[in-house]
Amino acid sequence: MKNKLLPDTNILPKMADGGKTPKDGATKKSDNKGKKIAVYMGGKWHHFGDSSMQDYRQHKSEKRKDAFYSRHAKNLKGSDSRSKAFRVYARKTW
Repeated sequence: MKNKLLPDTNILPKMADGGKTPKDGATKKSDNKGKKIAVYMGGKWHHFGDSSMQDYRQHKSEKRKDAFYSRHAKNLKGSDSRSKAFRVYARKTW
C-alpha cells in the first residue's frame, strides 16, 4: 500500500529547485552555515569555501592564489563528482 502522506520521492529533486533540475556546474550561494558557494555536480550540491575567509576575488594576492592551488592540487586532479565540482568552485573564486 502506498503511503499517501509522503510525496513521490522521484519528484523531490525537481521540486526542491523551483521545478527545474540544475545542470552540472551550476553555482549558487551556499545555504550551509560557514560555506560560500554550492556547485551542482553529479546529481547533488557540493558546498565549498569558508565564508569567514577571503578568496582571490577579494584579496587579489598572487602569492595566496599560488598557495591555494598547490594546497589543493590533489582535489583539482580527481575524476569524481566532488573533484569536478571543486574545479568549478576554484575557477569561480580563485
